[in-house]
Amino acid sequence: MSRGVIPLIVWSLFAACLVCLRVSPAVAQPVASTAEAAPPPSQDTPLEPSELSLFEPIPVVVTASKRPERIAEAPSIISVITREDIKRMGARTIMDVLRTIPGIDIVKDASNLSQIAVRGLRSEASAGVKILVDGHPLNDPITGGATTFYDALPLKNVQRIEIIRGPASAIYGSNAFVSVINIITLRAQEIDGLEIFLGAGSASAVNPAFLLGNVFNELEVTVYADYYTTDGNELFVKTDALTVYDETPRAEETASVSRAPGTFQESQETIDLSYTLRYRDLTLRGKFFDKHRGPFLTDFYALNTQSREDTRHIYTGLEYHRFLTERFELSSEIYVEYFHLDTHEHVAPGITLFPSDTGPGVVYPHGLISNFRAESWRVGSEHQVNFRLFPNNDLTLGVAYEYFTLQEASLHTNVFNLSAGFPPDVLVDIQTIFPEVDTASYQNFAAIFAQDTWQIRPNFDLTLGVRGDYFSDFGGIFTPKVGMTYEPHDALNLKFLFGSAFRIPSFAESFLDVTSPDTLPQDDLVVEELRTFEVGLSTKPADWFIGEINYFYTDINELTEVAEGRDTGSYPIGTTRTYQNIGGIDIQGVEVEVRGKSERELGLGIIPRIIGSWFRLNYSYQETTDSVSYEQVPNMPRHKGNVGVGFHLSSEERPDDRFNAFRIFRTFSDEFSLYFNLFLCGERDRSDADIRDPLPGFAVLDMTLTAYDLFEKGLDVSLKVNNLFDEAYRDPSPEFTAVQDYTTIPDDFPNPGRSLFFEIRYTF
Repeated sequence: MSRGVIPLIVWSLFAACLVCLRVSPAVAQPVASTAEAAPPPSQDTPLEPSELSLFEPIPVVVTASKRPERIAEAPSIISVITREDIKRMGARTIMDVLRTIPGIDIVKDASNLSQIAVRGLRSEASAGVKILVDGHPLNDPITGGATTFYDALPLKNVQRIEIIRGPASAIYGSNAFVSVINIITLRAQEIDGLEIFLGAGSASAVNPAFLLGNVFNELEVTVYADYYTTDGNELFVKTDALTVYDETPRAEETASVSRAPGTFQESQETIDLSYTLRYRDLTLRGKFFDKHRGPFLTDFYALNTQSREDTRHIYTGLEYHRFLTERFELSSEIYVEYFHLDTHEHVAPGITLFPSDTGPGVVYPHGLISNFRAESWRVGSEHQVNFRLFPNNDLTLGVAYEYFTLQEASLHTNVFNLSAGFPPDVLVDIQTIFPEVDTASYQNFAAIFAQDTWQIRPNFDLTLGVRGDYFSDFGGIFTPKVGMTYEPHDALNLKFLFGSAFRIPSFAESFLDVTSPDTLPQDDLVVEELRTFEVGLSTKPADWFIGEINYFYTDINELTEVAEGRDTGSYPIGTTRTYQNIGGIDIQGVEVEVRGKSERELGLGIIPRIIGSWFRLNYSYQETTDSVSYEQVPNMPRHKGNVGVGFHLSSEERPDDRFNAFRIFRTFSDEFSLYFNLFLCGERDRSDADIRDPLPGFAVLDMTLTAYDLFEKGLDVSLKVNNLFDEAYRDPSPEFTAVQDYTTIPDDFPNPGRSLFFEIRYTF
């Protein structure tokens, strides 16, 4: 799809939605009267999720057990971020929200993608985190994670986000390893019209979007379109891998190829289109997501101007949901989706490589090039029933089946040409060098899961869960779960949880799963396994205050990581990344969070005002230890914190509206909010072999100012300043050793400085 076509699609859909909006009131009117006449639900009917506030008496979540339940009874440590929270903090993407959650850290990698580290564990492509939209996973079968495609997922159509910290494979299967993030979108009744967004900011960022929701008789229609483009923030790199290479004795005789010190700007263009059609018990969902970006540092860890990556995801699914009786609920889903990944890495034109210590060098006139392309189809279905066996027992049973095929995978590169006897300016298919590599792959699995929640006493619940998966290439896997929740007092809640989880290697990990550059590919990757024990305590001593503290211990076995070189601890330049299984990791830690809000009336002249304040403060401590060497795992902070404080000023509503007569004294807006968020990260230690000092901690402050309903015309305006004080901070790059190391950025991965983003939102 050409880039010029993308804005045309967005605005064509927008025009179509305007037409629908103009005819909707007359058609939608009968629905309102029907809803008003509907009888109230029985008390035996399971709880229904609603627009949540963390300060409602009984907030409801759906992610922990795949059914609505009180958050106090959910057998998981779970955080909820509402749409109002998202607006106040000015969050544009999912990463803006996740970095505020205790135990979660967001870090950049060599491809300048944001990766999610949870409770001391970071995996390639965030493959240990399962990200869902309305219960459907976004994790792609190529990388195993969701961040390669969706690290910049926009949030304008989101009702709330439910975030589980801890294992959830007993319900969600593979990749629900350390966290599950469920993004729940708005329904048509909650939108009830048309919202138009237009944003612009630093680095030539432009972000038009619209959100339509309406009801036509019994048909609910929701359409969302978001287009974003930017030239990218300017990021400075003092030294890169090619700088180190240029300083080697033999390379000093040739022309320098490093562009460092220098800067790069990753331009990006994304389009997100989604729709939901709901008629009675049937729901049809669809999504199209397309992203183009580059240049970035690449797996060569070098400044360049030609690297790029294109991703595309197309999805459609049909759901059926029905209460057959007040005690029996049935839900089913069938889906089909397509993934496309095309990565082009191109660095160091004119580099000279030396096949031996004494032989002559070979010039690569076009530099080092690696082109990876993959296309995958995935189809599946899931069926679930919820029984209320008796008033204090809920049983969930489910089955799932999924099949994916990857037929168009290819890797063309010149990085092996010296050892394989090819000229340097020829891109060679990896199968020519390694005939054993299988570029076509398929996998299927079948699963059955069950979870039973028994209210033994009015204040004590016991949850038992189990799931069995059978994979065509890894066999059977069994994951149990136990949870106990106890409320000794209305203001106190205790949770005791044990869970297990697993993750199977992705196609990208098994594509070249060799243990050194000199060995042929071999099938030595196995399933990662995890066991976690958690204790959580939450308290609400007052209506305006909630406090939580959680302790966790996690044991991870057979961790899959990027393999190290056999002799030097690094790969020489001109090789490609591969994967192998290493030992395991033990992690333990504590998470503390307090949050609250309050309101009071202020007398400001003749217009009464109400000022509200809210806060969300959290702190995380974690010890991450290698289970074999008992050494601290490098590059993970022990300490992390987040301080969010906001203020809200609004007019007091009067029944007689008598102050409206004095419009000369009124401001252009009756409602403002000001929000500050301070991110805190502690020092990150290096490995013993790393010759660099520990990476310093940092404190980054963001600010968001919003004015609501300007001139009483349904117009909201917001300004967000990221990194208000222009703090220079970096994320850790791979190990840099005393030997000549060409597989890292010696001064780590840079993050953006101060940036601004201005947005207007108009509601019809």
